[in-house]
Amino acid sequence: MVKFKFLFIVIVLVGCTKAPITNRYQMITMESQEEIALGEKYSKVLLKRAKISDNKKFKEMVHRVGMKIANVVNQEYNRTHYKWAFHIVENQKKSNAFCLSGGKVFIYTALFQYIESDDELAIVMGHEIAHALARHSAEKKTSSSLAKFGNTLLNFLDKTGEYKNPSIPLERKWKQKMNQEAIEKWIMLPHSRTQEYEADRIGLVLSSKAGFNPKASLSFWKKFAKEHKDKPEYLSTHPSSAHRVDKLKEIMPDMMVYYRQSSK
Repeated sequence: MVKFKFLFIVIVLVGCTKAPITNRYQMITMESQEEIALGEKYSKVLLKRAKISDNKKFKEMVHRVGMKIANVVNQEYNRTHYKWAFHIVENQKKSNAFCLSGGKVFIYTALFQYIESDDELAIVMGHEIAHALARHSAEKKTSSSLAKFGNTLLNFLDKTGEYKNPSIPLERKWKQKMNQEAIEKWIMLPHSRTQEYEADRIGLVLSSKAGFNPKASLSFWKKFAKEHKDKPEYLSTHPSSAHRVDKLKEIMPDMMVYYRQSSK
């Protein structure tokens, strides 16, 4: 037990930081340079395996929008100086986009069926860049380690009386499964949804400051929701489309201030 307590205290003291813009407290134990190195590594793997699109229109659009947002990040928020790169993956079946640690952005061609303007593309790119800026990937790794630690501790406590009652091992196995499911349902999934809401907010700040209309977020997510049915939110890593749009509407007045200021 002393070992468990010591490990938890070390994680709390070493890993406490704040997300940019929202100032939400985070637990991150990975060094930023290690995180960036992993992003570089995975980017090289993806570039070898994926079919990169040579669509001139998409490439120009992505680079134009991406660099405007990246300039805002570099000037106001990023102390690690990401080496930005933007790639379009030829895939018409999966509507996906992501930004690896260090500024390596990938967008699948299937997403462009929902994108009619630079403003709507900026919503997608701002959101993904926000994940990287807020170091959500590293935070998830730390959260996963803490969840494993918690599960191990619960399983350790459940061993009490195992040798006094031969039925205890079977009961303990059932409890281990319940512990794991509880941690996933009530800790990991809600935390993932928190990151998604946060990426929406940070992404809108970035894209609005870059001169893109934040109201495009409403049109994009409404179009996207029509083609993608949400599963129950409590079982998902992402918020429901309806809740997402509601949250965007709440912060829209603040985002419009940034947008108007950018035009000056």
